[in-house]
Amino acid sequence: MKKFVCSVFAFLILLSVVGFSGCGSGKGTWVNTGGGISSSWINSLAYDSQHAVLFAGGSRNSSSVNEATVGIGVWKHQGSVWTSTGGAVSSFGIYSLAYDPTHNMVYAGTYKLDGSNNGVWRYDGTAWTSTGGALSNQAVPCLLYDSAHNVLYGGVSGGVGVWEYDGSNWINTGGAVSGYQIASLAYDSAHNTLFAGTDHQGVWKYDGTTWTSTKGAVSDYRIDSLAYDSNHRALYAGTESNGVWKYDGSSWTNTNGALLHSWIASLTYDSKHNMLYAGINYGMSLKGTTGVWKYDGKTWTNTGGQVSDYAVHSLACDSARNVVYAGTDRHGVWSQSFRK
Repeated sequence: MKKFVCSVFAFLILLSVVGFSGCGSGKGTWVNTGGGISSSWINSLAYDSQHAVLFAGGSRNSSSVNEATVGIGVWKHQGSVWTSTGGAVSSFGIYSLAYDPTHNMVYAGTYKLDGSNNGVWRYDGTAWTSTGGALSNQAVPCLLYDSAHNVLYGGVSGGVGVWEYDGSNWINTGGAVSGYQIASLAYDSAHNTLFAGTDHQGVWKYDGTTWTSTKGAVSDYRIDSLAYDSNHRALYAGTESNGVWKYDGSSWTNTNGALLHSWIASLTYDSKHNMLYAGINYGMSLKGTTGVWKYDGKTWTNTGGQVSDYAVHSLACDSARNVVYAGTDRHGVWSQSFRK
């Protein structure tokens, strides 16, 4: 199975959903959160700050039939315990997650272990229900919820672009990206602009009507992750083998440093402390550039610890408790508490 990742953390939901506003910038120790997903491949994380619940999407973690179903589906972590949300998705692998704080709803992009795709499902805290429609048999590696307009966006890997869900129907946003595979999404709520990272067609932006390429140096890169910094009106893009780039609205600049040639699977931005976090995959990453790194606008620094030896596919942050979570490859979810 080809791995898909998605940056689901638009600034619109940074404060209310994944809480990037208070992760802090001090050093801490990475600790395994354990539980039933301790050996799972975690493609996606989403944080509900209202109820202090972390959701993790478990994916197939082995070619072995006996191990393939361990830790799949969507799990929730409250206090110190991981619990499966159960239901239909408990037998599915999870590509992506997004949290709707307005309706206390979790959305999951799913696939079946036979290799087929099973569209997007939603969880109301009790039961999982398929959203159905045009994406029922599509792989949806990217989900992003716009709570200001009550719209869920889904980026599809099958070369059919970005779709929006109004609670009842999936509608194609159309345009140039409708023929592209979408690997990541981010949102600028202040300017109502949606960004989409594609598979080797760079980053595109959508004003609600038209898709336009941001062009520049990333125009032929695969963009596996996106994060938006509203304080400086800057978009960060994590590429498959060319590190992290920054977009100021008109041009792209390489952040350089230790991640220059790394595969950036995930990004999150802490707007309170102006800190960007990057989760590094294996693949084309240079030796020593795996795990989680942080960027203060000038320098990339390794957060260290045991996750430095792991590929990190997803990130989330609990601002109230100054904790960053990392979803890893076959090693479950890890947490690091930051001290001011």
